[in-house]
Amino acid sequence: MKRSPDFQAKVKSDAIRQIVMVSLMSFVILILIVGIVFPTIKNLPLIVVQIMRFILPFSVLVLPWVYMRQNQESFLDYFKLKGNQKKEIIIGLLCGLSTYIIFGGLFTFIGQNKFPNVSPDINWLKMIYGLFYYIFSIALTEEILFRGFIFNTFLKIRHSRGLAIAGSSILFGLYHISHGSLIQVIVTGLMGFIYCMFREKIKGCTLLSLIIAHGFHNWLIDFVPYIIYVMNRN
Repeated sequence: MKRSPDFQAKVKSDAIRQIVMVSLMSFVILILIVGIVFPTIKNLPLIVVQIMRFILPFSVLVLPWVYMRQNQESFLDYFKLKGNQKKEIIIGLLCGLSTYIIFGGLFTFIGQNKFPNVSPDINWLKMIYGLFYYIFSIALTEEILFRGFIFNTFLKIRHSRGLAIAGSSILFGLYHISHGSLIQVIVTGLMGFIYCMFREKIKGCTLLSLIIAHGFHNWLIDFVPYIIYVMNRN
């Protein structure tokens, strides 16, 4: 059914407004979490800190959820529930490994790699929890927000996947400005572009794959130094 020009204009204006509001809200939320909440709760019991660190990232999805309810949409619409999830997971792991190799090397070259001083109290249980945290908290929320809601909302402005890729990737980079490094903003934006291209160019790569890739990449950045430390110690 052909839509009237007035209806199409309203859809576009609503989409622009939603992208602006969600982007600003998510930026503010992340700054508050990183700059105020995390430093405030660090002296609480460890279990409380870990639970709050896991739950708080989901706050950036509240406003997108409200907009989607208004549009009679669901976050589940972004996932291929009848697809081959095992294949999607494997693709995600391979994509995460590839971005770690590329960007781990780049960050090392420019002196921005965050290899920590290895602590002997790190154990395999903490590493397993770290993988769970990065995939099911950080990656899940950020991928639904940027490669899910924001990407698909850009498509409502113009049916151009190029615009959606560019727009969501730029906002993904800016989202990480709270970390205080312009280089990290640029590199993260580039990573957002690469994640989009993975989905565009790799058959079977879905939003689930990107969640796995994103979480696995973050986990490798944090824990590969510990794995190397353990191997060298033994």
